[in-house]
Amino acid sequence: MATSRAPIASPFPPPSSTVSRGPIRSAPRWASDLPRPVQLRLASLPCCVWLAAGLLPCAVVAAPSLVWSDEFNQPENSSPDPAKWTHDLGAGGWGNRELQRYTNLQENSRVVADPAALDGRALAIVARHSAPGEFTSARLKTQGKFAVTYGRIEARLKLPRGRGLWPAFWLLGESIARLGWPACGEIDIMEVVGHEPARVHATLHGPGYSGGQGLSASFTPAADVPLGERYHVFAVDWFPDRIEWSLDG
Repeated sequence: MATSRAPIASPFPPPSSTVSRGPIRSAPRWASDLPRPVQLRLASLPCCVWLAAGLLPCAVVAAPSLVWSDEFNQPENSSPDPAKWTHDLGAGGWGNRELQRYTNLQENSRVVADPAALDGRALAIVARHSAPGEFTSARLKTQGKFAVTYGRIEARLKLPRGRGLWPAFWLLGESIARLGWPACGEIDIMEVVGHEPARVHATLHGPGYSGGQGLSASFTPAADVPLGERYHVFAVDWFPDRIEWSLDG
């Protein structure tokens, strides 16, 4: 399977990061094109963090070990495991002019049967257009439950398709409550905008380079096939001196 990898040197001190997922960040001009409903699916090995003991630039590194994962193999229609995940709730744009209201309702995030998933189960994050101007979705995070500095972080995702959609998988500095954003740091592992369904964006945010001035890179897989056609593994390998992004690697 082909691998795409894009390294970006990290200029900010590494924050301990929690894992966040927000499936829909919609720009108003595309709102009328939003399907009903649309789904982001997370299947087996959705968020595996691999840490190497004694990880130093010049050290001999031991084999990595799995320290956290969620396979989403609970019974169908279960909510995400509350021991691992917290829902962000509410509306207000979230700093990105987002149109949806995030909920913890099962209609927006639940375990479903999926024959394309490795173990037949997946977490479906569903965006719904319930009324004119009214959108709901789900945004999940590990804040207060799990954080990591350095290692491999990956998710096996099947992305939604449609103009106006903005699925994302990212790390946010654990110090956000104390320092605020962007001082806490942010690593965007994957963002795909709806009108470019085959292009992956990766970005670093920190003091002096945030928002539209973030350090970013993007790439299109050689086949130029929309990423919503099947599951893909999106990952970063986070080292003290660099961060490497990969797709299906």
